[in-house]
Order: sequence, then C-alpha cells, then structure tokens
Amino acid sequence: MSIGIEVEVKQMKIKLTPQISYIAGITKYLGVRDGIGIHGTDAQIQAFAKAVMEAKFTTADKLIAKEKMIRFFHSAYRTYIEQIKTEAVDRFKHHNDYASAYLAGIFDAVGAIDDKRVFLKRCDFKDDAIFENLGFGIRKERGALLIGHADQFLKFVSQFRKVDDIELQIAKKMAD
Repeated sequence: MSIGIEVEVKQMKIKLTPQISYIAGITKYLGVRDGIGIHGTDAQIQAFAKAVMEAKFTTADKLIAKEKMIRFFHSAYRTYIEQIKTEAVDRFKHHNDYASAYLAGIFDAVGAIDDKRVFLKRCDFKDDAIFENLGFGIRKERGALLIGHADQFLKFVSQFRKVDDIELQIAKKMAD
C-alpha cells in the first residue's frame, strides 16, 4: 500500500579508478577481516595508506594502525572492493591503467624479485587467468607464479607500484 510519499534514497556511486584497483589488489592477500586494510610490512602499510588517501576513501586521522596492520571502516567501499575482487577476471582483461594498478597492488602484496626471477609468492586461479588474458607468460612452480615476461610485466605495473624492489627483496629473504 502506497501512501503517496516518495523517499529518495541516496546511494553512493563509486566509480572504478586505478587507485581503487590498486587497493583491491593489495588487499586481496593482505586484507583484514574487519574494515578495509592490510597486515603487512612497514612499506606495504605506507603504500596502502597512500593509496586510500589518494582515492579519498578516508583521511589520515581515520586510519587505525596497530602492530603491522592498518585499516579503516566504510561499508560501501568495503562492499565495492570485495565486488572488484570477485569480478577481477572480467574487469582486468585489457592492457589499461585499471589492470595495471590491480596487478601492481597484488605484486606489492605478494610479489618478489630475486636475482633472475619475478614472481608472486601466492596466487589463485583468478590471478592465473588475468595474467594469461593480458599475455604475460607465466608458470607455476612450488605454489608460486613465475612471471616469464618479467621486464614487460614490471614495465606494465611500474606506474602504480608503491613498494620498491629493495623492500620486496628483503621480504622474500625473510619468507625463505
């Protein structure tokens, strides 16, 4: 039964940007259970904080930082980021800034560089599909995803990476 009153419900319209793609990527493997955030190294935490402020998701005073963890709360952004991760294979199938930023986020989270190889320490079937769709030669070796066209990949993600190679090498040595 209608009583003739219209109520306008304002929904947040969030538009995908490279910054949001990066946040979805870095939170894929380092994400926290509550809110939007990561567990990680100091460099990863700084990268996440920079990304969420660039995306204007929050302000520095709303970020909650504790032992190797940073997060903030916003239900609409969290829902949107989870949707991006769920739809990643379909969303990131073209060579563009969105795919570049998403893969940069994943690489900053679980990527590593050693003397001759560039790889992801963790990966799933969606990551495999995205790399294949984008034409990067990949192969799995002991649970890691080795990136065959490393130079092309690093060039593709370089504009959006926020954790430098030295930090990745240190993180790899600590994981070994």
